[in-house]
Amino acid sequence: MRLFLEVYPKTPKVLSCHYANCLHNFLCMLESVHMKFKISIALITVAGVLALLFALSTLKKNGGATEVAASFYPIAFLAERVAGDSVTVFSVTPFDTEPHDYELTPSMALRLSNAALFIHTGAHLEPWANTVITTRNTQELPSLTLLTEENALLHGEDTETDTRGDDGSEFDPHFWLSPLRAIAAADQIAFTLAHVYPEDEAVFTANAHALTTTLKKLDAAYRTELASCTSRILVTDHDAFGYLAADYGLTVHAIRGISPDEEPSIATLAAITELVRTNNIKTIFTEELVSPTIAQTIARETGAHVALLSTIEGLTEDDIKNGNDYISKLRGNLTTLKKSLACN
Repeated sequence: MRLFLEVYPKTPKVLSCHYANCLHNFLCMLESVHMKFKISIALITVAGVLALLFALSTLKKNGGATEVAASFYPIAFLAERVAGDSVTVFSVTPFDTEPHDYELTPSMALRLSNAALFIHTGAHLEPWANTVITTRNTQELPSLTLLTEENALLHGEDTETDTRGDDGSEFDPHFWLSPLRAIAAADQIAFTLAHVYPEDEAVFTANAHALTTTLKKLDAAYRTELASCTSRILVTDHDAFGYLAADYGLTVHAIRGISPDEEPSIATLAAITELVRTNNIKTIFTEELVSPTIAQTIARETGAHVALLSTIEGLTEDDIKNGNDYISKLRGNLTTLKKSLACN
């Protein structure tokens, strides 16, 4: 049985009064922060809450673990901002590595087995995560899954599927590319950290408020600045922008599917090329950690140009050198979209 909150101007319904005491403060915080957003956000399974509380007692009995593991960069960023100086957060996937391609090392597997909490998408972006979760369940250690059937888009949902090479029905993992979805994730993380480290609950609540305030400003900027654009079609190298498109009124046509390693069919390439020509598309979007060769070929054949629209799955050496982070790259994506889509 799942507990989830419908964020509308009405009182949230809690499924069982037995859980009211442990969830009351969290639900009230979400109601006040997100009342204006008419979306349904799956928060966490009731069974997960009980497992989390049980695992907390195990951690205390064992002397307590001091690290939180995040599967890759954007999740690590959100967790670090919420945790502040109270808890050490580390990213399993190196910042310069495409998370689809990462292979878990023995040393990292050992580190994960000692982490107080493991946070991941739950959408097959991290193919090694199931093994980690199985091991942690054996150890009675908690894991937080950010996407479930209640709050995730299926691959192809709210986006155009006729030119996409992968017809799979898996969850789209790329929620962090929409500031709106990142707000919900930050609150999930704060709630879970408060159960693992209850003595620092006030710190997590304050940090989450500061983070979501920034994200809400970004969400408002995306809504306002993408409201009036000459084009509302995104042609992308890989199908990573479904949440962004769904939340801000855009349409995505991707050369590759959910996985950037997927090779597009000849039919897909022909359909994308025709789409670009027919709709007078000026820009084909590429990304940092994937070769732009196919996108560049289509651009040459159609007279379009390529532009970088970051999937923010990691940080490049230049990003680190220039002090870029998740928030600045979200702002950079908005600037790129406004220019490429000719937004007023």
